[in-house]
Amino acid sequence: MHFYCTCGRCIHDITDNIPHKAYLLSDEDEDRYCEAIEAVMRNEDLTMDERVNRIVISLQTRYLSRCIYQCPDCGKLFVDDNDYKLHSFVPEEPVDKQLLTAARED
Repeated sequence: MHFYCTCGRCIHDITDNIPHKAYLLSDEDEDRYCEAIEAVMRNEDLTMDERVNRIVISLQTRYLSRCIYQCPDCGKLFVDDNDYKLHSFVPEEPVDKQLLTAARED
């Protein structure tokens, strides 16, 4: 996937370890995720490896499905609403380019 920021920067999401991508975990989802962890950890029929695998899979598939992207050039945020739409948010102040250096793709 890729899309363009209004500043003209092409933002890609085609690989792992992307410095300008993060995941959003709502407070409500965090509570449910913690409850799911506790339930899995109490299940004595599972080995520890099976418990960990279930927790990781649950986190990835159910709770970390909302992505956030930040434009490395202008700092605009793009938030996925889980309905295949990105909503953008513009920083109030001009963005310090040094703060965005870590997110820049070469």
